[in-house]
Amino acid sequence: MEFFGRLQQFYENIKAIHHEQNKWRIITSSQINEVRESIDLRLRQIDTELRPEADNIEIELRGIETQFFQLECERIKEKFRLLVAQLEKARRLMIERQIFLGLLQDFRKTIEQTIEISEQARSLPLKADETGEKLKKIVSKKIY
Repeated sequence: MEFFGRLQQFYENIKAIHHEQNKWRIITSSQINEVRESIDLRLRQIDTELRPEADNIEIELRGIETQFFQLECERIKEKFRLLVAQLEKARRLMIERQIFLGLLQDFRKTIEQTIEISEQARSLPLKADETGEKLKKIVSKKIY
């Protein structure tokens, strides 16, 4: 019975991951850091808990060889394989989402810096010879 309890807990974890991922389909820019942290936590849980548990369950499933329950065992094995495939798919999606959110944060910082430089450029005098020098100073401060 402990085996089926572990199998049920594994299923519940996969279900929770899917639920969490559905919440991440549409996020605002203010949620980027929160979602990235949640993804980091989930990826750690997958690597440290769920994948090793999947391996242990797989070993135990291989050990169940009875004629009387063979059909039921095959159904359980197939359902378990499906759960493991869903776990790996969710893991890959979280990694891709994490990369995307990192790139989005970088893009956002670039836009903010561009806006700041643009605002500083507007405050420059209209004399052409002074403007070029002041622009170079502003840009060099931001880049370096």
